[in-house]
Amino acid sequence: MAATTAVTAKDAVFYQYGVRVQRLRNWFRLIFAVLLALAVTADTSVRDRPDLFALVAAEVLLGTAGLVLWYRRPPRAHFVLVVDVWGVLDVLIVLLLQQLSHGSYLLLLFLFFLPVFSAFNLRREPTAVTLVCNAAALLVAILSDPLLRTRMSGLDLVVVFTAHLLLCSVVLAITTTKRSLTRRIADLLDARSALLTDVMTAEERERRTLAEVLHDETLQTLLAARHDLEEYTDSGDRSALDRLDTALTSVARSLRRATYELHPAVLETAGLASALESLTRVAAERGKLSAQCTVSCPSTVHDRLLYSVARELIANVVRHAQASRLQVELTGRPGRLLLTVTDDGKGFDPAVLRSGLAGGHIGVASHRVRVEAAGGDPRLGLVNLAALYIAAQEDAQIGGDVYECLDTPFGARLLIGDVRGKGLAAVEASAALLTSFREAAHTEETISAVASRLEAGVQRYVANCGIDYPECFATALIVEILPHGTARIVHCGHPAALMISDGHIRVIEPTSAGLPLGLSEFGDDRFVPDEFGFARGDRLLLCTDGVSECRDREGLFYPLPERLSGWTEQPITAVIDALHVDLLRHCGGRLQDDAAVLAVERV
Repeated sequence: MAATTAVTAKDAVFYQYGVRVQRLRNWFRLIFAVLLALAVTADTSVRDRPDLFALVAAEVLLGTAGLVLWYRRPPRAHFVLVVDVWGVLDVLIVLLLQQLSHGSYLLLLFLFFLPVFSAFNLRREPTAVTLVCNAAALLVAILSDPLLRTRMSGLDLVVVFTAHLLLCSVVLAITTTKRSLTRRIADLLDARSALLTDVMTAEERERRTLAEVLHDETLQTLLAARHDLEEYTDSGDRSALDRLDTALTSVARSLRRATYELHPAVLETAGLASALESLTRVAAERGKLSAQCTVSCPSTVHDRLLYSVARELIANVVRHAQASRLQVELTGRPGRLLLTVTDDGKGFDPAVLRSGLAGGHIGVASHRVRVEAAGGDPRLGLVNLAALYIAAQEDAQIGGDVYECLDTPFGARLLIGDVRGKGLAAVEASAALLTSFREAAHTEETISAVASRLEAGVQRYVANCGIDYPECFATALIVEILPHGTARIVHCGHPAALMISDGHIRVIEPTSAGLPLGLSEFGDDRFVPDEFGFARGDRLLLCTDGVSECRDREGLFYPLPERLSGWTEQPITAVIDALHVDLLRHCGGRLQDDAAVLAVERV
């Protein structure tokens, strides 16, 4: 059986746009060939024209072949390769025209502005290939012209070539922007298709759900009640009458709940606060949760939307999260409302929303669209993350550096640590440290208590292994990011964290630096956290000493804050990628110690 690959709406949008663009580009290629012919006629000698017109004919042939290809059989499997080849051939033809014309400045001008054609592309790869070839061709054309070399100073050449590179950069930026916008359009088309399907099946689905509730709960209970009534009529048994009363009470409760879910009258009569409290209370009863609801804002025009979003999120907590705690909070100030639904369940990867959307599970996705349509900003989770681990030992995948980030009932909690030593002993100690953190982060109310649990875990590991305390310890940073714009950090003898806020970088210096984990008997075993503001868009970068103490061949340390200052506008994943490359370049490709980096951004 032949394997097939599903083509998503996004793939189709990109492909269709690319085909239309290449068709348009080939029409412009023919117009460009006409301009080339006029330039050859106006700015070249008669004896050179046969060869030049042959090249112009090649450009016409290239455009014609492109039109035939993109109209009759547009390539799909080798799309990028075909676009690359056509773009490079354009550059080659214009370069040959300029060279064979013995210094035509009109043709040189065409070569200068040729990158504009690449702005049609939607993919960065063919654009970049064509632009690199174009810049190289312009440089060759300028340097091979003896008249230009004598008339233009070195500064003139630098200015001309820099202007060309700027043009290339603008073209590449246009391509990247168009790709981003097209991706957004494709996502919206995916959502639109799913929403239309959902609208068409909504009535049937609601009827089926109501029928299931009536059959599985109400009807079955009524049948049992009828049986109890018959039993009481026949025997006069009082216990049957008690069971009948219980069954009828259950039926009333079930019908009341179904009616409430169909139309929450409390929203109109008592307002949003009471409706959310009632919704939370019902969820707590159904899911056997410890639930809390806090509302600190007046009613607004968005009450129905807020209620609908809260109902969807709370229903997901009850059905899927396997949680024991639920917290619903609605706060507001002029021009801004913030609805937060948190739980201590197993969580989920936000990336699954797209696959769920394709599978027809559009609850959260449809509410995301509704919130965005109302001018809101729906977000899942507190932070975005990116991480990097580089082992100093070649081919090693693990070592003494560890990091972890967990979504807990108390906020997002992070750990980065460096266990003393190398080899298997360090790996085992690292595993013990991570295990302690994963257990403590979900149960301890403060990160001071988490740090104490880690201290006890390290000491317990040492005791079980029979290792002296000074020979086994771990430096660490423990961070807690709270939902309301603050964060706390506990320092345990580890390199300080760096915070990036509004493009500025500062070091989060500890007011009370603690000892490394495992050494509490040599000093104060209290772990005092530092609290600081951590607003939306702020970033933290945590790293081990494999980064901060990385040296180049001259013994100079890696200038991490200085390098970060040049990456503040990039996504954190791009920051980590750039840091990886730059760090290895600084040390000559081989680190002296394991290195771990954890970047976190408040969203």
